[in-house]
Amino acid sequence: MNRTECILNTDPGWITMVIDEPKIGFKGNIIVCHGLTGDRSGPQNLLSILSKSLAENGFRVIRFDFRGSGDSSGIFYNTTFESMLDDFHKVNNFCNEKFNSPNIGVLGMSIGGVVASLASIQVKAKALALISSDLIEGITFGVHGQYAIRNGHFLLPESFWREREKIYPRYELSIHQHMEKYLCFGELDHKVKEASSELKNIGFSCRKFSDVNHLFEKYNARIELGHELSLFFESSFQEVMN
Repeated sequence: MNRTECILNTDPGWITMVIDEPKIGFKGNIIVCHGLTGDRSGPQNLLSILSKSLAENGFRVIRFDFRGSGDSSGIFYNTTFESMLDDFHKVNNFCNEKFNSPNIGVLGMSIGGVVASLASIQVKAKALALISSDLIEGITFGVHGQYAIRNGHFLLPESFWREREKIYPRYELSIHQHMEKYLCFGELDHKVKEASSELKNIGFSCRKFSDVNHLFEKYNARIELGHELSLFFESSFQEVMN
């Protein structure tokens, strides 16, 4: 596997990316959307571990920090779903110009799964995989004014939650059936576990992992997750090619 770190200049600011590529063979591109308050490496390097596994199985994996997160420019407080989606498209346009692969997959974690779902529809991705993402919709968040998350380490304005209330990722995916969809979650993640039955109804295949929660805390589960994702993307890309 070859790993390259690079900066994508944007207007305004920049997006920090890491590209993991197989040394031999190539099956397609996978763009990764990290979770809210996270970064391109993921919690305890989860996304980095998964990226390495996918690259060793023939995929080019592009991980990036949304602006306002990680090493990208911007302020977290200004994060919106619109801005995260815009960042995805800037990264995807870069990949199209540089790599021009017909096979595109999208991987999203937690709230990053919302962005990944919308983006996968817009770019007509061949496959969408979600980790610990319930894609909840049709609810009202009891947030008024500035709101602290992660034990007060991060702040978001009320407008962020009002924007989220207007997004219906399950509905959008239900009317766009052009891609394979896969959900991976821990059996201790009761919120996502409960949502999995509803996601099955809109075409998701679901995989439950034993004895882990939202962040796939155990190393063996992370290795198994990388293997399962590799099989999913390979199968999805082959079905399209056939």
